Amino acid sequence: MKIEDVEKLNACSECLAWLKTQPNIETAWRTYERGDWMIGLLRKSGKDIDRKVWVRIACKCARLVLHLAKSDEAKRAIETAEAWLDGKATEIECRAAAEAADAAYAYDAADAAYAYAAAADAAEAVYAYDAAVYAADAVYAAAAVYAYAADMADIIREYVEEI
Repeated sequence: MKIEDVEKLNACSECLAWLKTQPNIETAWRTYERGDWMIGLLRKSGKDIDRKVWVRIACKCARLVLHLAKSDEAKRAIETAEAWLDGKATEIECRAAAEAADAAYAYDAADAAYAYAAAADAAEAVYAYDAAVYAADAVYAAAAVYAYAADMADIIREYVEEI
């Protein structure tokens, strides 16, 4: 892929402006500090990424903001998704954990919203037909707390070396 190809993916104008300052897409990928942009580009690019890789990314990114959660539902959702990765939980259990985290999120304070949304989406990624969409949503939810965007970018690069 080339930087010019990213324009065809309908990336946000801020992302495109930054990309145009880079010598090539490989350098851009290695230096991105915005996990939300990276996930967005991966989703739009159609890159074939294993379902379990998406779930691992979602879980790790959700854990970055877990401390914002005020009750245990978000943690349980992440742990259930991680258990599924190890063959120790079912998709139905992940769905239940995701719904519990969603319910807790609805009643919790706004500053914890990202943690619940990310955790619920991580667990939902296991259950959903299109795991990539839910895992990406988890990253977007967590990325809304910009202090963690660079950490999320590092997590993504750990599993996806290039776009």
